[in-house]
Amino acid sequence: MLSIRLLTSPALFTTAALASPLQTLEKRNVGGVRLCDQINWQGDCWYGILPINTCISLNSFAGKTLSFRPDDATECFLMQDRCDVSNSYADFTSASSGTNDLSVLPWIGKTESFICFTEATTAREKIRVLERIRVRIGVPA
Repeated sequence: MLSIRLLTSPALFTTAALASPLQTLEKRNVGGVRLCDQINWQGDCWYGILPINTCISLNSFAGKTLSFRPDDATECFLMQDRCDVSNSYADFTSASSGTNDLSVLPWIGKTESFICFTEATTAREKIRVLERIRVRIGVPA
C-alpha cells in the first residue's frame, strides 16, 4: 500500500511532467553545425557542436564549404577571412533556404571562418541596432 501512495504522489507527477521538456531541450544542440565540401550535403562532411560567440576556423573546409546549416536555435555567419564582417558574409539559421548550395555566392571560395550565436542573442543585437537607427533618425519611442 505504501508503494501505491508513492507512485500517485503529486510531487512525483510534477517531476515527471518537468522531465520531458528538459529532455527535449537537451536534444537541440545549440551551437551544432553541419557542413560539406560539395553541394546538396555530398562529399566530405562534418558535424560538431561548437562554442557560441567564438570565431571558428574552417581549416580544411576553408574555401571549400558548399553546404552549411546550423542546428535549431543557432544562427551562424559564414565569413571571409577571420570573422571579418567588413567583407560579404552569409547569415544562416536552421530555417534558411539555399544552405545546400552555396556555390551561387561569388565569394564562397574565400571563406575561412564562421561564428555562431543563439538566436536569442542575435535577436537582442538586431533590436539594439534598430534602436540605434531609430534614435539617429529621430523617431519617437
